[in-house]
Amino acid sequence: MKERCTKRLRIILSNLPSNLKGLNVLDLGCNVGYFCFELAKRGAKVTGIEERPDLIVIARKVNEIYDLDIKFILATLSSDSISDLDQRYDVVIYLSLHHHIIKTQGLEESRKILNNLSRIGQTMFFEMGQTNEGKNFSLDWATRIPDMGDRPKEWMREEVLIHSEFNSVVVCGATKSHGVDRFLFKCERSRLKQKLIQVVQK
Repeated sequence: MKERCTKRLRIILSNLPSNLKGLNVLDLGCNVGYFCFELAKRGAKVTGIEERPDLIVIARKVNEIYDLDIKFILATLSSDSISDLDQRYDVVIYLSLHHHIIKTQGLEESRKILNNLSRIGQTMFFEMGQTNEGKNFSLDWATRIPDMGDRPKEWMREEVLIHSEFNSVVVCGATKSHGVDRFLFKCERSRLKQKLIQVVQK
């Protein structure tokens, strides 16, 4: 797990400026804050959202030591909780969570979450579990989300990420999970499109 986190961090950092000062970052399902701390160390202002109280307690305790610009929020991810966020983000980190959202909240709600994220985020790094990971492993979630067949990369583009306002979706890397490549996407929205949406929302 640590190796996967480290590799995903390298991929994300290779697609961002070396100095993150001034960037607002949102990390969804932040766990104990690994990505939050690493990005905040590089100058970003970070908001981490996690639904487990025990993990939030740990993250906040660690930040008492580091004293970085991070706000940890205890909340369950939903389209409503995303709508309640009162700012825009330059970067959204949304990793290894969406398949659990589909499993527990359904495909329609998961699409609403993505759409809302694309309205508050300029760039999103996205990754989710793929059903081909369940071929040789017993994974409950892999049997309770739509089958991606043998084209998970295309399926995620055409069935998941299309339900957002991001107009650029590219694979920026992959890490091994349960013996297969789990793809990491970089999704972006043009600044002109973002400004137009903000005007409409006002």
